[in-house]
Amino acid sequence: MQAQSFRVPPELKAKFPDLTIDPKVATKRNQDTNKSSCMQTMTITPQLNVNSASLLKAEAMKATMIVIVMDTRAKYVDRQEVYKVLSAETIEIPAVERGSRRFFEFASSTTRFDSWRDASNVGGMVYKWFIFGLREASTGKIPLSTPPSAEGDIFRPAR
Repeated sequence: MQAQSFRVPPELKAKFPDLTIDPKVATKRNQDTNKSSCMQTMTITPQLNVNSASLLKAEAMKATMIVIVMDTRAKYVDRQEVYKVLSAETIEIPAVERGSRRFFEFASSTTRFDSWRDASNVGGMVYKWFIFGLREASTGKIPLSTPPSAEGDIFRPAR
């Protein structure tokens, strides 16, 4: 599982008091029993934990998760890095009168790929990374995105 926490900067505390966002992607590999021993399936489950101050209101948001996969044949046979978007989904995060810890799941995906890292690789798609974005539901402004830019995003990794 990959995870990176983000906290609200001082200039957004009024709308998002003490908010921590934890986007992550869980993966599970299974060996194909009916096929060649090198073939595997992978279940990819994007998730989001939203934590906010328990006594304060939290505004509505929209969260977008983009899952990127890599072509194994291109990588190990053709020696090229080929990436594709497996899924892109936006979910609504409702406003709450009293903040709390909330958990959201995006749609799961399943891929199939050859796990051998040599010239015999027959291909498939394996999970590589995710891109996450969060925006205010009312204005559409984007206060959070990953990966962070060189200048730094509004939400910074928690310390």
